[in-house]
Amino acid sequence: MSMAIDQRLEAGALAAASPADPAMASTARTGHWLAGLLDQIDYGLVVLDETADALHVNRAARDWLSSAAAPLRIHGGRIEAVSVREAGVFRRALAGAVVRGWRALLAFDEGGEGVVATVGPLPGPRAAIPGLALLVIGRRHACDALTAQMFASRHGLTPTEAQVLDLLCTGLTPREIARRQGIAVSTVRSHVGNIRSKTRAKSIGRLVREVALLPPSGHALGASSGLAVS
Repeated sequence: MSMAIDQRLEAGALAAASPADPAMASTARTGHWLAGLLDQIDYGLVVLDETADALHVNRAARDWLSSAAAPLRIHGGRIEAVSVREAGVFRRALAGAVVRGWRALLAFDEGGEGVVATVGPLPGPRAAIPGLALLVIGRRHACDALTAQMFASRHGLTPTEAQVLDLLCTGLTPREIARRQGIAVSTVRSHVGNIRSKTRAKSIGRLVREVALLPPSGHALGASSGLAVS
């Protein structure tokens, strides 16, 4: 099996590739862009072997695993559950995926918020790749912040309206936004009305769904990248 998606391999392959070895150079280039591609996905993706060693961890998974409240963590290159109870559940799910090809849905309580993940066999071109499993971590928010910002710019929202839209996309109600921002609920509702007018949204629920269905917008490029609006 090609391990081009393994980040540990990418760096070495890029350094070792030479014009005299076009096959190695091609593998390095493939690993480089494929890792970048996976980093654009808003779902955390971790490729694991039967011992829970992480062969690849994308950006979203790295961010989640490094957060203080995450029920899973990466330690010494291995994925581990923080609590003893969840460790047993995770081990059984991983064994079921690698040995039997089963898929499991795992629900974690992360700081009072439910986080869902799935563990299943790693799919290949024609069948599951033996000995490997794929951990997929659910999104914690309906919309990513950069996509919401670009959507706001496209529709001419003011910075305040864009901030309200971003908070709506995280699941907050107008009353909760007012309490967090220290402003009147009527002010928030006024901003919401302006947002709906500018975006021609029939409802806030429809608007949030529209933003949530937009593709992610270049997280790996960093916060310094400019916004292009058309």
